[in-house]
Amino acid sequence: MRSFVDGEQVIDQRARSGEGIMESAAHKAINPWFAIWMRPRATMRSILDSDPEYLVFLLGILLGISDSLGRSYAKNLGDMFTVPAIIALGAIMGPLGGLTLLYGASALITWTGKLLGGQGSYTHIRAAFAWSSVPLIWSLLLWVPGMALFGNELFTRETPRMDSNAGLQAAYACWCVLQVIVFLWSLIVFLKCLAEAQRYSTWRALLNILLSLSPFIILFLLSNRTTSLF
Repeated sequence: MRSFVDGEQVIDQRARSGEGIMESAAHKAINPWFAIWMRPRATMRSILDSDPEYLVFLLGILLGISDSLGRSYAKNLGDMFTVPAIIALGAIMGPLGGLTLLYGASALITWTGKLLGGQGSYTHIRAAFAWSSVPLIWSLLLWVPGMALFGNELFTRETPRMDSNAGLQAAYACWCVLQVIVFLWSLIVFLKCLAEAQRYSTWRALLNILLSLSPFIILFLLSNRTTSLF
């Protein structure tokens, strides 16, 4: 009888071992750099179950560089700096800003998520934040043709060369549309990744983000009201 029980235990251990091997192989089969676009929740779960620290620091650096270029574009820094200077600024200051954003925002989202019943740890939320930025990191490739085609005017308020060239105007419109699509898709990916890390719905993940942003929204409204009084 004991031999029979021992045999069952061996079979059960082997079965579990086989399941573990299959699960590990499934994790390795997922390439998060591509899978995160269309399968964000499954990809995020694979990362969280295997190694939530995987490439997080690097992703924060690359996110910062992408964000720095976007800010330079939005603030028309080309009016003051050349394109090489803007690239250098992004390469030097971008990583610091990206890591600050990654670690700071993850802490805030983790805290507010607990109020909504979120189960994700700080490490898991940070991984979700980092890996959901993959679309934005891929969008760095869009800056290469953008700079090649439009030069310094990509970062300036006045664009006389583009204004006088219909082909450049059409190319610029396409470039802008692609940037907007990537940005919106990255938001969707972020919601899905956060929902998976917190183990709740996408709608609650959206509420989690809005709750995290609420202090900054209140400060912004108060500062505008104070400014209007003077």
